[in-house]
Amino acid sequence: MLIRHLAYFVTLAREKHFARAAQPTFSAAIHKLEEDLGFQLVIRNNRFAGLTSEGEMVLSWGRQILKDYDNLRDELGVLHRGLTGTLRLGVIPAAMPVVSLLSARCANSALFDRPAAPSIRRCCCRSWEFSTSG
Repeated sequence: MLIRHLAYFVTLAREKHFARAAQPTFSAAIHKLEEDLGFQLVIRNNRFAGLTSEGEMVLSWGRQILKDYDNLRDELGVLHRGLTGTLRLGVIPAAMPVVSLLSARCANSALFDRPAAPSIRRCCCRSWEFSTSG
């Protein structure tokens, strides 16, 4: 079974029509998935007529497997290129040296002083935005 076959199957279930979901090997991929699992997943007459009970189960598992696969790819990307994004900190003046240390230790980072919200200003805090790029 290939991830691609699961992706085709999930697409077929969403589109509910072979032609709208189709790629040249789409139908063959669905047949291969059925063969690999040993169950008919799609009810067919001359067109898509729905999913069998096994097909409904495979659809549920397939969606989760595809989501997990995407998450795995994302995590591998983070491992390869490092974390990116924005970290917002609200700090009291006594903690400012730690913010500067954090910025100095992270390559490709920028530190921006942002005005704190009025409720935070009453507490004598400052708001900082720490951004990294990959």
